[in-house]
Amino acid sequence: MSATTDVIREFWVGRTAIDGHVASRFHGEHDAYDLPAIAALAGADADARVLDLGCGTCSVSNALADLLGWSIHAVDFMPDFLRHADPRLTTEVGDVRTYRSDERFDLVLLLGVITYVESAADRADLYERCAQMLAADGSPLLIKAQFGVEHEVVVDTDSEALGARYRGIYPYLPDEVALLSERFDVEVRDPYPDALSPHADTHFHHLVARRRP
Repeated sequence: MSATTDVIREFWVGRTAIDGHVASRFHGEHDAYDLPAIAALAGADADARVLDLGCGTCSVSNALADLLGWSIHAVDFMPDFLRHADPRLTTEVGDVRTYRSDERFDLVLLLGVITYVESAADRADLYERCAQMLAADGSPLLIKAQFGVEHEVVVDTDSEALGARYRGIYPYLPDEVALLSERFDVEVRDPYPDALSPHADTHFHHLVARRRP
């Protein structure tokens, strides 16, 4: 395990000491934009099978179960986070850097995940595994992340607000689109008001990546 991975893992281990779903919940105000976007990707299919990979405390998965009744499999590498899962979910302890499943899904979600997968090669491997877990050509992978506006941005700081050392990467958006385009047709979406991207050098986006044959 690299020193960088150690820092990231230690941060999330520390977050498990925080009560409630807010342990992994930094942008709850995004739900008004994220949940409709997710719902639209699976359409009216009540039998949609969804993988929430790197689900944290299952906030989005729980909300989707309430709103849509989908079958959702929630995966995170912190077992303590998964105890927040609604009983309607299925859960599994797994690391996004290595996770793979023989099951096939109609939609795969990576919400705020790639910020903690620092190597572009590791992200390319993650995207390839996601492609393999999608049920069909054209099935979508939704990536929600903060991206560098003019270049890749790396944050490595002792955060007073979080009470811990925090490290995250915000890939340069065109570079990440190019990385995904090796395996997917990619649509860049900007669903959020400017106020929800308060930093001049980064901006939140959705990337809708549909698997090519």
